Amino acid sequence: MVKRGYVMRDGEVDEIDRKILSILLDDGRKSFNEISLMVGVSTGTVANRVRKLIERGVIKRFTVELDWRKLGFDVFAIILIEAEIGKVKDVSEELYSYPEVGEVYTGIGGTPHIVAFVRASEVNDLFSFMQNKVAVLEGIKSVRSVIVGESRKNKSSLDYSF
Repeated sequence: MVKRGYVMRDGEVDEIDRKILSILLDDGRKSFNEISLMVGVSTGTVANRVRKLIERGVIKRFTVELDWRKLGFDVFAIILIEAEIGKVKDVSEELYSYPEVGEVYTGIGGTPHIVAFVRASEVNDLFSFMQNKVAVLEGIKSVRSVIVGESRKNKSSLDYSF
């Protein structure tokens, strides 16, 4: 790692980067000037660091966190799917195309093979989605769901070790 000129390998971040990332995770609307005052570096340094973090793919995008219930989506469910070998990619891509599905993850080494996060207005809508869209997908072996009652923690800050 070379400090001067700020050259780092992919995946490496220093203490300044960690502070910048933590601030942006907490509030992505913070200005570079505000961040510079919080971190103790110049505004230009913050701008350069953020630009390089974007170029390196550390920062993938800037987004907002929504209160889905205030938008009428009162049901949040986690769908656990076991798929036939060779069909995991197809099933996960089809799931992701549905507007009800916010996130899809695939894994190896056990079941479930696919985990999807789904939002619906009410339980009947979730049931209909599961029955009419998920269960009928080619390659599905089994489907389970967990309706989330309360979110205890939605971590958006950096307090882990690198």
